Amino acid sequence: IDSIRHPEEVKAFQCTDRFRLIAVITSPETRYKRLVARSRTGDVKSYEEFLAADELEQAHPDPLGQQLRATAKLADITLTNEGSMEEFTRSVDDTLQKLMG
Repeated sequence: IDSIRHPEEVKAFQCTDRFRLIAVITSPETRYKRLVARSRTGDVKSYEEFLAADELEQAHPDPLGQQLRATAKLADITLTNEGSMEEFTRSVDDTLQKLMG
């Protein structure tokens, strides 16, 4: 399951001892650079616009809105994704190996 964006979603899955939440953390600067590189229609046009939209996802003033920051605090494991896809894939593979024993 991916894209868990609210602490209440985490609570729904915590009913089983087999659930582990893995937060993937990437700096706003890196996420913006990647967004610009992918060049999708509808993406924000400036870094300031990106930061404003990002803040709403991180901690929306509506308690029912996205709460990425609060959700990440509930993570069992945190991975940083600042490097290449190959580096991140290795990190994910290592983490899964540890979890699976």
